Amino acid sequence: MNATPLPAARSSRPRLALVALTLAALASATLARADRFIVPTDSSSSSSPSPAPSSPSSGSSGSSSSGGGSYSGGSSSSGNYDSGGGGRFITPIPGGSYSSPGGNSGGGGFTGGGSGGYYGGHRGGYYYDPFWGGCYYWGGNYYYWGGHFYSSFHNRYSIYRDPSYYDYRSVPSANTQSPIFFPPSPPPLGAPVPPRPPAQTSITAPKDLASYLYEPFYAPLSTRITQADLTKKLLQRLDAFRTTRSRLQTELLARLDELKDVDPATRTSELNLLASRQAGDLSRLEAEADDLRGDLLHGGLVGLFSGSGDWNERRRWRLGEGTLALPREQLVSIEFRVIRAAAFYQEGLSPQQRRLLREVEMELQVAAFKPKDAAPANPDETLLFFSPETSRLVLPPDLPPDLSLKIETYEKDKSALKSELRDAIYTLDRVHASKRADALRTLASEQSPRFDTLEALADEIRAGFALLPNPPGPPTPPAFPAALSTRITAYQTEKTALQKILQASLDEVRKANGVDSFKLVKKDAPSVGPATFRFEVPKSENSDAVIAAARKAIETFNRDHEKRLADLGKEREAIRVEVARFATDSKAASGKSVETLLADFYAHLQQGERWQHYRYYQIATLQQGLSPQQRRLLFEVALERLNLSLPAGEYPP
Repeated sequence: MNATPLPAARSSRPRLALVALTLAALASATLARADRFIVPTDSSSSSSPSPAPSSPSSGSSGSSSSGGGSYSGGSSSSGNYDSGGGGRFITPIPGGSYSSPGGNSGGGGFTGGGSGGYYGGHRGGYYYDPFWGGCYYWGGNYYYWGGHFYSSFHNRYSIYRDPSYYDYRSVPSANTQSPIFFPPSPPPLGAPVPPRPPAQTSITAPKDLASYLYEPFYAPLSTRITQADLTKKLLQRLDAFRTTRSRLQTELLARLDELKDVDPATRTSELNLLASRQAGDLSRLEAEADDLRGDLLHGGLVGLFSGSGDWNERRRWRLGEGTLALPREQLVSIEFRVIRAAAFYQEGLSPQQRRLLREVEMELQVAAFKPKDAAPANPDETLLFFSPETSRLVLPPDLPPDLSLKIETYEKDKSALKSELRDAIYTLDRVHASKRADALRTLASEQSPRFDTLEALADEIRAGFALLPNPPGPPTPPAFPAALSTRITAYQTEKTALQKILQASLDEVRKANGVDSFKLVKKDAPSVGPATFRFEVPKSENSDAVIAAARKAIETFNRDHEKRLADLGKEREAIRVEVARFATDSKAASGKSVETLLADFYAHLQQGERWQHYRYYQIATLQQGLSPQQRRLLFEVALERLNLSLPAGEYPP
């Protein structure tokens, strides 16, 4: 089922003041994309995002120009949000109140929508933003609340143009319910992880939740922690759960380290033995996790004063009923919310189905909120939802026919399970809770053997990946001689150090003049000589002063570091000569140009550190010999090592 295209919100593009600047030898126009130089937003830390935009006003020309060049919608801007309802797809939900323009949102506890959105007010008008603190990955970028997206290519946050909004219009009447937090969606294997999301005026997630990112009780536990309502017995059970899980994880990690240098066949055989030894403990651990999910919804002060904490407890609207008796494609944003909650709160589901619903949720989130007319930053990127559930891989190109057929079968079979489960949740949303649970138990029993078949097919696919010359994983660098590799690495290190110095100077200019952001765009240049950049700042009363200050900062930088820049330029040309010799004399070059070889090497350098964080993610998804339970156990470790930002909280409907 395809979601209805989102209507475009009206927006105006920011007027930019432009100036051409020359940065002596800092970037070469003759090198490939890996040698581009983009000034990030903040020098204090590479993880500092652009400041959150203020509420836009009608007729404003925009506040910033972003550097999200990999977003194909064009250079991004804050644009205008239509506070009068234009450009939004309105889906009314009975039983909820709505903040009319100029009114109070009644969100209960923070400025904005209790349904998880954010009401921003400006000059008496309100607009609704569905990005409640969650995040989704699509086409090479991460998308957040308020039209923010994170460009992994430029390593910075930006604002996408022409954002369109869905409006749930479902706001609690008062702060009488406990907030709920849902876990972050895992990124694809090897994807750049955003340093941290833009600032949010919302409910911050408890840090303790970071220990349970892949557990089925994450959301129910979040309410208990927020309300400080964990009984002594529940605390003891959680402690025992963590202790057992940690013991099994430590045992598995230690064995993986012991086997890292042995041949693949021996490693697989030894891991099979460990899987047999851990099977009983892991089965009991996962059963306890599912029991905790249910027990966290009953008893205590949460149950006595503010309900069970179940997202569905006070929901009076139902999919496809009453004012929601609309074509299903118009309810994608609401179905997303129901599916997301069902993974944690719906009775009658098996653990396998709960994990699979997380994937359905991730797919619906993109379908519901993907920016209108957005094209993927990486159009050739093909993602496979794999095993364990919610893990995703970028498929290598030119797969062998037999492996392609197995992957096609895997995707088809998994999609069938998803469709059946999604349709059941949608259809049964209108029946009594007990009948709904019974029907889902029947479906769980019917689907159970097919989950086992799917896992067996995943193992066959892993075996096929292992035979590929370039399996999913970090890029393979060109086979340069060791001395040349060391030389290129040193060059890149020096170049990065100089970039950071210039970046710090430009940040001082930006902050001193109250500019949210600006960017440098590399212009076409001759094959020799320094690169030329176009410097863009928002059009304002002091834009000329900003340009003058930036020009002075760059001139000072060039003067203060004249020798280092000259030496860097000489080293760049010397490296090009060596790489050209390698490309001519070595069979390992495979006919690639100097620019392509350098780009491949730079990509390897840039991604090497990132892939270190994905080590256990890669093992959990691709290592042969592990049981499905071990993969899930290891995947929890992998998600913790990625240090993912925890989505903000929201109030149930």
